[in-house]
Amino acid sequence: MLKVKLFKLCAIANVLCLILIILYASVCLPTFSMWFYRWQYKLHDTANLIGVSNTDLEMLTRNLMRYILGFDDNLQINVSVSGTVRPFFSDVEISHMKDVKSLFMGAFFVVCASLAIFLMTLVLCVIKGREHKKILYKTYIIASILTICIFTFLALWSIIDFESIFILFHKMFFNNQDWLLDPSTDFLIVMYPIEFFVTIAVFIFVLFTVFLTVVIFIALFLLKKYKKSKLIYSKMSDNQKIN
Repeated sequence: MLKVKLFKLCAIANVLCLILIILYASVCLPTFSMWFYRWQYKLHDTANLIGVSNTDLEMLTRNLMRYILGFDDNLQINVSVSGTVRPFFSDVEISHMKDVKSLFMGAFFVVCASLAIFLMTLVLCVIKGREHKKILYKTYIIASILTICIFTFLALWSIIDFESIFILFHKMFFNNQDWLLDPSTDFLIVMYPIEFFVTIAVFIFVLFTVFLTVVIFIALFLLKKYKKSKLIYSKMSDNQKIN
């Protein structure tokens, strides 16, 4: 059997990897869902603001998704803007989207590594540390609750001042100023105004919180089941001693 300290380290690594995987899934679900963009474009009348057809706007969005996911190396595309066929994205926009693509690709590799570590530590905890399962379940519960608290704090902060947290995020993850787009020359900022990011942040927060809440309830159920089985085993052992 694993020593308790080593088991605790495995349990912590396992839970942290799961949280990263859940966060990545929570980000990707709205980010790469076409219905979300259709809804936002209709809400903000984006096609008319830019001067493109809804069909072209959807084509641009799909192309943007494919580019970020690494399925297409060419972001630039010619479309009719206010009756004039022209390249849609500016050089600054293309440069920024290269950075966004690198960020998502980096996150994808981190999540792949996290998935591998999660599976290895889970097998290790389940097979080699059966008598310490209580530690694993409690670690899931505590880590999930703490994570929800942290993200709730960030959510409250964003409600008070979303712009500051938006700027902080970009300064943390981008090492240039290409994200500072000009609405008079760059269409990306018209396609995705600050209201778009507020909405997608709400979706990510809700999904992330729901997923972690499910994890908490599953861990609570397993912990209760574990305690019940230990109690039954203890009573059986006592009866055998008496006999």
